[in-house]
Amino acid sequence: VRNGRNEITSDDVEEARDKIIMGPRKIRKMRPEDIKLTAYHEAGHAFVSLMYADITDPIHKATIIPRGRALGMVQHLPIDDKVSMTIEEVRATLSVDLAGRASEEVFFGKNKITTGAESDIAMATRIARRSITTAGLSDKIGMVAINQANTFGQRIALENASEKTAEMVDAEIKNWLDVAYKDAKNLVSKNKAKVEKLAKALLDKETLSGDEIRAIISDK
Repeated sequence: VRNGRNEITSDDVEEARDKIIMGPRKIRKMRPEDIKLTAYHEAGHAFVSLMYADITDPIHKATIIPRGRALGMVQHLPIDDKVSMTIEEVRATLSVDLAGRASEEVFFGKNKITTGAESDIAMATRIARRSITTAGLSDKIGMVAINQANTFGQRIALENASEKTAEMVDAEIKNWLDVAYKDAKNLVSKNKAKVEKLAKALLDKETLSGDEIRAIISDK
């Protein structure tokens, strides 16, 4: 109605979904260097997602249109309801989460990495912590429940979580994230030309569908 049309199109559905997930579009006067860095950041996420396409959820699209607090986003669409994750899926997901920061470092250097990976790091940390402390996926920690959530959503220690165990958990979480970051950085470094092609396409079109991303990566 706002656009003076009589029919709902798929673009309208996409717009509504993005508004719910990310918030309304932001009219920001961004510096060209920030736009460029965002494109390479999202290109890193998108590329590593495709490298683990047989493990993680299919990529739906990538965008560098700012919404809410996000400067861009790579979206995935599950093909079915996921009730659990294998350790292989967890490891792949961590690599995808940290691939944006990895791409920043590979293309612009360590002194040019940004705070844009803040939510990615928080998400990866939550996944790693849950996998290690409640799902028993860490050989080092073993099959013990270290933490549980109380009714207010805060985390409280169980009796078996000694100070020494808590330190081991912190070290193990950092190790998982370090391994994932190294993996993502390695994938981006070995495929710089393809990641750069994705980034340039994002700078040109602002939004790429999953099919367009797959076509660019496969040189089609």
